[in-house]
Amino acid sequence: MKNIARVAIPVPIHEAFDYRIPDEMLGQIVPGTPVLVPFGPSRRYGWVIETTDHSVHPKLRKIHSVVEDGATLSEELLTLLDWTANYYVCGIGEAIETALPKPVRERKVRQVRWVRGLEGARPDEKGGGADARNRVLEFLQQHPKPVPLRRLVEECGISDSPIKTLAKKGRIEIFESLPPEFGVPGESLADSIPWDQPAPFEPNDEQQAAIDRIREQIFLEKYQTFLLHGVTGSGKTEVYIRAAQTALAAGKGVLVLLPEIALTPQAIERFTERLGPVAVLHSMLPDTERAVHHERLRKGEVKLAIGARSAVFAPVTDLGLIVVDECHESSYKQENSPRYHARDVAVMRAHQLGIPCVLGSATPSMESLENARQGRYEKLNLENRVNDRDMATIEIIDRRKEKGTGDSSGLLSRRLIDLIRQTLDREEQVLLFLNRRGFARDVHCRQCGYSFRCNSCDIPLTYHKHRDIAQCHYCAEQRAIPDRCPQCQFTGLRQRSPGTERVEETLVSLFPEVRVDRLDRDTVTSGRRMEQILQKFRDGETQILVGTQMVAKGHDIPGVTLVGVLDADVALGLPDFRSAEKTAQLLC
Repeated sequence: MKNIARVAIPVPIHEAFDYRIPDEMLGQIVPGTPVLVPFGPSRRYGWVIETTDHSVHPKLRKIHSVVEDGATLSEELLTLLDWTANYYVCGIGEAIETALPKPVRERKVRQVRWVRGLEGARPDEKGGGADARNRVLEFLQQHPKPVPLRRLVEECGISDSPIKTLAKKGRIEIFESLPPEFGVPGESLADSIPWDQPAPFEPNDEQQAAIDRIREQIFLEKYQTFLLHGVTGSGKTEVYIRAAQTALAAGKGVLVLLPEIALTPQAIERFTERLGPVAVLHSMLPDTERAVHHERLRKGEVKLAIGARSAVFAPVTDLGLIVVDECHESSYKQENSPRYHARDVAVMRAHQLGIPCVLGSATPSMESLENARQGRYEKLNLENRVNDRDMATIEIIDRRKEKGTGDSSGLLSRRLIDLIRQTLDREEQVLLFLNRRGFARDVHCRQCGYSFRCNSCDIPLTYHKHRDIAQCHYCAEQRAIPDRCPQCQFTGLRQRSPGTERVEETLVSLFPEVRVDRLDRDTVTSGRRMEQILQKFRDGETQILVGTQMVAKGHDIPGVTLVGVLDADVALGLPDFRSAEKTAQLLC
């Protein structure tokens, strides 16, 4: 009798822990079951990865309970996660924790509602912070049902402090509950997906050849990784969509990975128009939505998933195709444990399932090109832009020849300013990229050279003018910048290496008659905020958009006729053996 379970717990230890299965749970415990187990003096969540009838440990503690509302893991995902833990040298529990974010693991989210008997009370708060508290009460008046705490914070544009204050006063209460099941009820969403939605145009010969080759592998249900190497504007997305149509029509699931969360709304729109309902998975979604999308995929109600890096572990049922767009992007690599690369995990998942995996890029990484040369990947080329459109004209501006001209920040050349003005005169749009957020990357004393640095990381603090603080972008340490140098008391502090915030301020002063917006981690406080910024730019309400990596690639905005890359060569000086490769990928 298999009455012993090996349980993976999210701790940095590779081995699973043995627990005895109580007699009353013998029929419930199978691999993938979420359980609550004693671990030291406390209880921890874990997942059963194996059941057996023996253990090398003579005395075993018992499983406390099965987590009834917890997320279960399929055998296919357990196999993938075991490989991930072995290959990236991390604990199996850590790998599972990455695959199942907290709202999915525990399913409970914090929500806010009126205290019984006070429903609809007047928003009559007085004193400090009353405006924020009254906004909360007004929002709850309009939404009588419980509201997720995170949504309330986003909609009211506040921190959670006013909400907690109202809870302490007894006017509202904060509680935990399972996320509501919302959406299309009753029938499976897959039953009504319009697989045969008409395409906006017919593919050219190169696209059709790539589509046919991928379709062949889908029908054969056979593993093959394709490197779809297509220049910018060659129609790679159309190849993805038509391949996905084939897989979905055959009853298979499809997983699409994107490098940037900023690309997700546009991808959702394009895929939904042609393929129907989509489950979205990324970290900026409210906890409730992430949990519900995850559950619908697991139940097979939705067969198409789109997401960022961690979506590579999405529980898509009967998976038949994996697509990794912009597969060269470094954002697919996770920096903390488990330090996995989503592109490589996607290839391994396809290999384990025996299905095709499509890696798309205009500038593939060196290792992808070598894998294609060695025959491990099959290379599909798209060498021409759709409708034979011309490639963009590139102009390199040597700032040394423009010394003393341009703007006060030292980033916008006179030539670029003139081009921006000409573009705006034609009522067209401008996109500016600078891979450095904040107002200035370094604040130092002009007399003694003292630099404000992080106490923990020993790197320069980035100054953020709108918050009037200097912050470390590694550990988030914050510090106010004094008027005088703390070392020599000199008052002449200087800000160097301007960032996107400084560029935005400069553009507003140069072009006060147009709307300028910024897209970076400082302005994107939520998924909704990001969508708002991008939608205003697409609709033409914003004439100039400046941003970091979020604006660099993948956006299809017809009104943009001028793109400026500021400090284009700065990445070449980074201490990274890939710096030249990454710079070329960014600019091409």
